[in-house]
Amino acid sequence: MAPEAAAREISGHAGGGGKAGILFGRERWGLTNDEVARANRIITFPVNPGFASLNLAQAVLLMGYEWFKLATAGELPFAMPERSERASSTRWRPSSTTLCASSTGSNSCAPPRSARPCW
Repeated sequence: MAPEAAAREISGHAGGGGKAGILFGRERWGLTNDEVARANRIITFPVNPGFASLNLAQAVLLMGYEWFKLATAGELPFAMPERSERASSTRWRPSSTTLCASSTGSNSCAPPRSARPCW
């Protein structure tokens, strides 16, 4: 079952007073055969067959995203401006200098001599 269809089915079932849960596999080896046998549905993501596994965070994110799209009818939870205004160089340069100073202890973003390659 595709994630979109699963989100619709779960939402309809839960909306009717039913209970639903999503069982995600472990990072290292997924679900055991016994765990898969207990599932009423199996959700599969359309991924590149050459890289067919997702890590747990990716799987949870994708399923949560499908649920979110269904719950919000695809609307974003905030208004997006048509285009963000460009930051002027006088606006971003001081913050980059502050970032460099806080990370290197000086106003230079060059790595310390000890961190430079020795070849």
